[in-house]
Amino acid sequence: MSAFTVTVRAGLKKEKKARERLEKELPEPPSRIARQLALAYLVDRLMEQGKVKNYAEAGSDQGTDDAGDEPAESPFPNAE
Repeated sequence: MSAFTVTVRAGLKKEKKARERLEKELPEPPSRIARQLALAYLVDRLMEQGKVKNYAEAGSDQGTDDAGDEPAESPFPNAE
């Protein structure tokens, strides 16, 4: 039997550099205060549209109507 050598180059260095470059380009997630401000604007719009009466109703996480027996429809878009 004869011995032979096989060299495989997978390009991992390029992949690592590309991943590092991508991580640098990604924006930072919004700060907590930015998310709170966005939520406040959303609640204000919902109040102007008459979908919620006040901040307490918007902040309620009960998911029921006043009678407490039927789930209420969420005023928030895309809410699950």
